[in-house]
Order: sequence, then structure tokens, then C-alpha cells
Amino acid sequence: MNVLLIAAKTETTIMPVIPMGLGLVAAATKQAGHQVRFLDLSAEAAPEMVLADAITLARPEAIGISIRNVDDQVSAAPRFFLEDARTVVAACRRLSRAPIILGGAGYSIFPDAALEYLGADMGIQGEGEAAFVELLARLQDNKSPLAPVPGLYLRQKGCTTPPAYHIRLDDWPFPDLKIFQPERLRDTTWYLPFQTRRGCPLGCCYCATAAIEGRHVRRRSVNTVIRELARWQEAGFNRIFFVDNTFNLPPDYAQELCRQLTAANLALSWRAIVYPCRTEESLIRTMAEAGCTEVSVGF
Repeated sequence: MNVLLIAAKTETTIMPVIPMGLGLVAAATKQAGHQVRFLDLSAEAAPEMVLADAITLARPEAIGISIRNVDDQVSAAPRFFLEDARTVVAACRRLSRAPIILGGAGYSIFPDAALEYLGADMGIQGEGEAAFVELLARLQDNKSPLAPVPGLYLRQKGCTTPPAYHIRLDDWPFPDLKIFQPERLRDTTWYLPFQTRRGCPLGCCYCATAAIEGRHVRRRSVNTVIRELARWQEAGFNRIFFVDNTFNLPPDYAQELCRQLTAANLALSWRAIVYPCRTEESLIRTMAEAGCTEVSVGF
């Protein structure tokens, strides 16, 4: 199938990052044999014009739209981001008859309400690498029921099957660097978001991780992480944001990852999210030695 994947986020003032999550879905979709066109609207000065051109060129049979953020989480004066995403969905609807499928972290937090508000046909809550590929296969078959797809929401029908969370993260490919805008390499405000673990069992009242990634912690092998980071570093990305929600858990994995980062001598500058409990001084020192310059702490 011809598939158009769109990162709908156009706001760049809150820690701008490249759309790695959608890139991972693009890699899995391409590996499954589909033709993929990737569009990052945050990189475009005239997103509607670029979107129209992309639909004309790609002639998509399915359109996937990633919703990264619902708002900016600034409690004093929050900014709502789904209005811009609704404009993107409406443009796709106007320019193409292809089914419109939502996904991404922001969508996964409010899958039913966001699907209705944005006006898409369906959405996938949780991980998209396997579920989106399965959905495409069923759409292509034209006879297979869609309901068994993990995490699938159909508009006005709700969830058909609960999300499924893949245990072996190393099974999935990483994206081709060429799909991202090369000028990001020279912009010191941009970070490469990188995830070594998914899922969190803690259940903090303010956190939506469980709705996005589940409660069981799944890890990439340290060797896979180092090899992939070396590939990005060689391409010019030296600023990494480890978006694991608890970088320091489990501690033995965090220690080994930092030791391997130091040994690889990649000269990366990185930030991470740290859970305040079980944060030993020895780990903090190892993180600093490996290039960590900043942490975000959740309470």
C-alpha cells in the first residue's frame, strides 16, 4: 500500500524534538513491504501547502497521523494543540479518500475523545509498530475484520481490542535518518528523543505512561542502544534526550548503559527523566561521566 505518515505537531517552543516515534512506525511499515512517505509538519513554513503536495505525490491508500501532545502542560495558561491537528485531519479528508488513522502519545491518552474531536476514521492506542502494520494488512485485504487489531479505536464504536505491548523491542527496526530534516543537525535547540525502555509499573497519579506504554518494563539490549546511538552520532546528532520515564529504573540496566556509553566514547550530551527514589549517588556519577548534563525529576 501507499502510506502517508504525518507528524502533525507544528508547535516547536516546548523542547523541540524530531518525531522519532512516527519514524519507528515508518520503519516497521516499510519493512512490511509498504511504500512510505514521511511528512514532518514542524519543519515546514507552509504546512498546508506541503501537505497538499504530499498527498498529490503519494496518492495514499492510508494516512497515519501522529499526535504527540494534547497541550503544553503549563497550568497557568495552557495552550491546546489539537485544534491544529484537526486542521490537518480536515485537509487530509478534503484531499484524499484514504482512511485516516491516528496514533502517538498524545492520542493514546484520550483515544476515544481525541478520535471524535479530530474527525479521523480510527486510531491506535499504544505502540504502533505492530498494530499499524496489522491494520494495513487488514485494510489491504478488504475482507478481514479490523476489530482484532490491538489498541484499535473506531469512531463512534470505541475500543475493539485492548492494546498489546511487544516484549522484544530489539525486534523492530530503527528509522532511516534521511526521513528527518538535515538542518536539525545544526540547530542546537533540537534534541534526538531516544527510548531504551517502555512501560512503567509505578502508577503515579499525574502520569499517563501506563496508557501509552503499559505497566510492564521492556528494555532494548544495551548493545542495540549503543550501536544505534553511534549511527546517529555519526550523522551529526550529539544531543540526546532519553525519554524513558524512569531512566534510573531498573538501576542495574541504567548503570550498564552509562558504562557502555562512556566506553563507546561517543561524546554525546544528554538529558534524562529520573524517578527520585532509588537514585544512588554512584549512578548519578556514572550518568555524569557518560555525558548527562541535565535531568527532569518527577514527584
